[in-house]
Amino acid sequence: PSVIYSAINMPDSVIWSTLATTIKAVSTVLVIYIGGYILVKAKLIDRKGVKLLASLSNYLFIPALLLLRLSGTLSLETFKYAWPLTLIGIGSVLFNLLFAFLCLPIAQPTTEFRPWFLLAISLPNTVAVPLVLIASICNQIEVEVPAYYLEAEAFEVAENSTQAQFLTVSQCIDIGELYIFLYSILITLSVWALGIPLLDMTAREKPREDPESQSNQIVPREQNSGEEEIYDSDASADTKQKRPSHFKVILKQLTQPAVTSQFLGLLIGLTAPLQNLFFGPGAVLSSITASVQIIAGAALSIINLITAVSLSFKIVELESIKILFGDEERFGVSRRTLLSLMVGRMIILPLIGIGVFYVLGDKLIPDDKLMLLVCFLEFSNPTANFVILIAQILERSRIGEIVALCVLPQYLVGIFTISGFTFASLLLADVN
Repeated sequence: PSVIYSAINMPDSVIWSTLATTIKAVSTVLVIYIGGYILVKAKLIDRKGVKLLASLSNYLFIPALLLLRLSGTLSLETFKYAWPLTLIGIGSVLFNLLFAFLCLPIAQPTTEFRPWFLLAISLPNTVAVPLVLIASICNQIEVEVPAYYLEAEAFEVAENSTQAQFLTVSQCIDIGELYIFLYSILITLSVWALGIPLLDMTAREKPREDPESQSNQIVPREQNSGEEEIYDSDASADTKQKRPSHFKVILKQLTQPAVTSQFLGLLIGLTAPLQNLFFGPGAVLSSITASVQIIAGAALSIINLITAVSLSFKIVELESIKILFGDEERFGVSRRTLLSLMVGRMIILPLIGIGVFYVLGDKLIPDDKLMLLVCFLEFSNPTANFVILIAQILERSRIGEIVALCVLPQYLVGIFTISGFTFASLLLADVN
């Protein structure tokens, strides 16, 4: 009843600002998609260029973003308070993965696409879209100061006429962004350290289906001295590559920049003397921080551009917009698979996630409406563009293009679904 009462009495300005925020988040991505299509159509970028962007993201942009966000806004006290977010984030992804397995009989993805279908449902966009939403919400709605920050007297707070204490816009955005990155930290570590090696290992096995895509299948070779000699899925038929053993692949991923940058960010953020060297007034190494900020600012745009260009290659090659609705023979994903992915990712999982967390939220997190709101917002997002980036890093450009095809309809539907779920999140979190 209280939720229904809040919905009836919610100001029109909040309703329209929620819709406007969602359209802003989605339209930003769509504009990048249009830009990617123009680049491909004008032949200003090719697949080698996309692989170069993927490498730069892997070794430069993403590590800079992760390092900056964790080292600059985290503290030992805050981590002790907000650590449940890390478990909630990885727990939600594991639940999504279970749901994805249950969807396999309905979706019927091809053998080649099956592991990527599981990944596309399991991994929502946990950073880019929530960052846009939380920034707009903080600018439109007053959010109460969490009890922890009041007790710790972490900063001065503004007071309204009723003496209720609220976060300023900048405080709300800073804390919201920190919560978002804490939510995604174990997800990112798991994907880089375990997910990518597992996907790479699937490239060693020959698919049992899809005779139409023989040129993209992997031909297994005999093992020799702990290494496997295989054909790359996107390479020519007579191009061979040697890949290390399973253990070596996992060990190598643990030393990837995206993994080490998170550990380094945690080390700096949780160690006050180190943090003071890089952040705050009079920081000795502030010039390094400024450089990292410039690089990190391009990370999300680059990842979106990789998605846009990957999709555009297929649209230009096939010269038909109909592939946006799926075409297994020509593009490797059926309409049944694409629709299952879109409905599962954008409708069913958000309903389950928000419903379950509304019931259990008070038991999982402290009395913090902003943290509760961030958790709600994380459930309703489309597939992470990071999945396309992974495909490019593993030199599976065709798979990346298929995933990009599946992501675009999610953003189109997301104008309505994300708006609805964001509106519901504001009511359920009782932010104002």
